Amino acid sequence: MRELAVQFLALADKQRATGPLMMGQSPHGLSLLHTGDIVNGRAHLDRAITFYDPAEHRPLATRFGQDIGAATLSWKSLGFWLLGYPEAALADSEHALKVAREIGHSATLMYVLNFSAWTHIHCGNYAAARRSSMSLAP
Repeated sequence: MRELAVQFLALADKQRATGPLMMGQSPHGLSLLHTGDIVNGRAHLDRAITFYDPAEHRPLATRFGQDIGAATLSWKSLGFWLLGYPEAALADSEHALKVAREIGHSATLMYVLNFSAWTHIHCGNYAAARRSSMSLAP
C-alpha cells in the first residue's frame, strides 16, 4: 500500500497540477496513517488540504464517490485523535461536516457523518456520536 502511494505521489509531482498533487498526498497520508506512521501521515494529509480548491475539486466528488477535501479532513481528524489531540480531532470533524453540507452531495455527507460519529466515540462523546449517526440535518 505504501509503495503504491509513493509511486502515485511521484506521478502527481511530475504533473505539478493541484488535483493530482492533492490526490497524491491524500492516499500517501492514509497509507502512512494506517501503517502506524501517524505523524508523517498527518503531514501528508495537511499537504493534501493545502492543494484543495473547492471550485476546482468539488465536481470530482461524483467521480470519486465523495469530495476529497471533506474526506481528507475526516482522515486528518482521526490522525489528530491518534496523536492525542481530541479537540483538534473534533474541530477537523466539524470542518468536514461543514464542507460536506455546503456541497450538498449526499455520498460525501454520509461518508463524513460516519467519521464524525467515530471521532465522537473515540473522544467519549457518545451522545454526539448518536446524533451524528442519526441525523442528516445540520
